[in-house]
Amino acid sequence: MNFYMHRLLHLSLLPTATACLAACGLNAVVPVTTLPKHIDQDRAILVYGIAMEGPWEWPSFPLGLDRYDLEKRDTSGSCWRRDKTEGSIPAAPGTQQYLAFDVPAGWYAYSPFNAAGLSGPSQAFQAAPGTVVYVGKFSNRGGKISYRAEDDRLVTLDRDLQTALPALERAFPGITPRLSLASAKVVEAPHAFLCAP
Repeated sequence: MNFYMHRLLHLSLLPTATACLAACGLNAVVPVTTLPKHIDQDRAILVYGIAMEGPWEWPSFPLGLDRYDLEKRDTSGSCWRRDKTEGSIPAAPGTQQYLAFDVPAGWYAYSPFNAAGLSGPSQAFQAAPGTVVYVGKFSNRGGKISYRAEDDRLVTLDRDLQTALPALERAFPGITPRLSLASAKVVEAPHAFLCAP
C-alpha cells in the first residue's frame, strides 16, 4: 500500500474511531452542586461523603459507586454504558467533602474500579425514585495499595446520618428536610471488567 492510500485510510477511519470512543462510557449520572427543586420520578439524588484519615500514596483519592443489578448480582454497566458516580478529593489527611449526584433510580454499590477496597461486606444502596438519599461517608484510613485483597480494605463506611447532617447542610443548604438514609442490603461484590478494542 502506498503512502497516500495508507494516509487516506487513516483519515477515513478517524471519524469512526472518534464516534466510537465518544460512545464508550456513556453515563446517565450527573454531579450536582445544588439540589434541584423537582426530581423526576425515574431519578433520585444520591449523596455521600469522602474523607481522608491517613497518608495516601497519590495526590488525590477518587471514589465512585456503580449502578448495581440485583438480579444479575453485579454492576449493570458495560464498556459502552456504565452509570456511575465519580468523585475525588485531595489526599491530604483531614480532607473531607460531600458530593451529590442526579442518578437513574435504582441500586448502587461500591465500585470494583475504586483505588482501595471497602471494609466489611459488599452492600448495595437504594436510590428510590424521586428521593434524596444519603449513603454514608467513605473514609480512607490511608496506607499503601496491596495486591492481596485482604490487605487492600483501606476504606470504611460510616452511615450515621445524624452526625453528618451539619456538614451536609453546609454543603447543600436546605437538604435536611428532604434527606433520608438510603436503604442498604448485603449483595455479592460487583466485578471489574476489561474493555479491549
